[in-house]
Amino acid sequence: MLSAEIHRNGLPKSIAAMNPFSEKNTNISLAHEFLSLSSSWSLDIDSKEFAKKLDDEDPLKEFRKRFHYPKKKGLSGVDSESLVDDNEECIYLCGQSLGLQLKTIKNTLQDVLYDWASRGVECHFNGYLPAAFCDVPIKDKMAYLVGAQREEVAIMNGLTVNIHMMLGTFYNPTSEKHKVLMLAGGFHSDLYAVQSHVSMRGYDPEDSIIFLNPRKGEYTINPNDIMQVIEEEGHSISLIFLEGVHYYTGQLFDMKEITAAGHAQGCIVGWDLAHAVGNVKLKLHDWKVDFAVWCTYKYLNSGPGSLGAIFSHSRHTQGVNGVLPSMAGWWGLPDKKKFAFEREFCPSEGADRFRNSNPSPFLSTMVLANIEVFREAGLERLRKKQRLLTGYMEYLIETLFPCDETRRPQIQIITPSNPNMRGSQLSLVSSVPISMFEDNLKSKGVLCDARKPSVIRVTPIPLYNTFTEVYEFVHILKNLFCDIPYTES
Repeated sequence: MLSAEIHRNGLPKSIAAMNPFSEKNTNISLAHEFLSLSSSWSLDIDSKEFAKKLDDEDPLKEFRKRFHYPKKKGLSGVDSESLVDDNEECIYLCGQSLGLQLKTIKNTLQDVLYDWASRGVECHFNGYLPAAFCDVPIKDKMAYLVGAQREEVAIMNGLTVNIHMMLGTFYNPTSEKHKVLMLAGGFHSDLYAVQSHVSMRGYDPEDSIIFLNPRKGEYTINPNDIMQVIEEEGHSISLIFLEGVHYYTGQLFDMKEITAAGHAQGCIVGWDLAHAVGNVKLKLHDWKVDFAVWCTYKYLNSGPGSLGAIFSHSRHTQGVNGVLPSMAGWWGLPDKKKFAFEREFCPSEGADRFRNSNPSPFLSTMVLANIEVFREAGLERLRKKQRLLTGYMEYLIETLFPCDETRRPQIQIITPSNPNMRGSQLSLVSSVPISMFEDNLKSKGVLCDARKPSVIRVTPIPLYNTFTEVYEFVHILKNLFCDIPYTES
């Protein structure tokens, strides 16, 4: 344990007095921040009192009350005899897979249902969220989240369908430039879609897909290696299609730099932002990204299977020479043309030309309600809390699981330690199989994501997770590891 008395020595008073959520702290190391706060508050960093103090100081703490939080009693595998009462909440660290439900969703869904029940077909054009225009109110707010112009964003389909839609349009291989650059170990939605499009164009995926791999003995991909591959192989690469944040390791890639490097080699650059939207800072328009796709059920909390979205840079959809979708649908027409039944496809302005069918108002209202919460909370405030929340988990794990040369079971963080190279997620690799402690984690009411044999993904979400939860999780994990048998070296 690190005591506040020790921390007090040698720390400037100006640092010790800082507000942890102040924007002035962004250039101070996380470890230094926690040490200074420990000194200022006379509390051990590794103490529940310190965690509760961070929660007390949190300007976003009231947002947690807006979400339904799973109760332990309703979860599989929880030790019912250990429950204090039926309302005891779990420790939910799985927001990278599925965000929690906003309490107001029920009311907004009821409004849409009422319009359908009371208006019939007229609910398409009247009511709380007219079905024919239900995606329109989302566009401005979604553009704000991803750093785009309004016309560059379209709300449509699910993630994998949108990947196919965009690959069908933007992957145009030639005999000289037919390769696709991807991440090794990326999510299979991306891989299967790319493999199918490469094959449909008459090329062999074994020859036409280049995979970016970590260096031997490492988990994350060295940024220099990405730039080197683009420079050396760019002459043969038609498309660069990467994850903005790697789903497995939590590594955040420099989208601006990679996009610029790809463009310098004449490549189209697209991004899967499933683990980036609502999680990290995005400026898709300024970075000149060609296209991007994402879902809304992870960090955007819009519910299982909810609507996805796309980005297509305005330079691709302006004027008579703008790109046309390879698979056109009637909802890609301007509103005034939708019922004209003309033979020729006349595209909507901007990314809306990629739409095929009218989106569901039920799913649209779920996306809309959650994006409004993001805007109210403020992206900068969310990022400041994210930096501290994930940093606090990192600090405690490194303190309670120090590297040593014994055979004691260990946990190692494989997500980059630099806050500028990650979002909320930390991926932890265990020296023993997850199967040795996964059930015990569940019995304690901890929900996180196990990637067997040895990795767990844990994600404290700024909108609804607390520093106290982070403290409790790390200590539960530590206690479980202390119970795992091992042999001294």
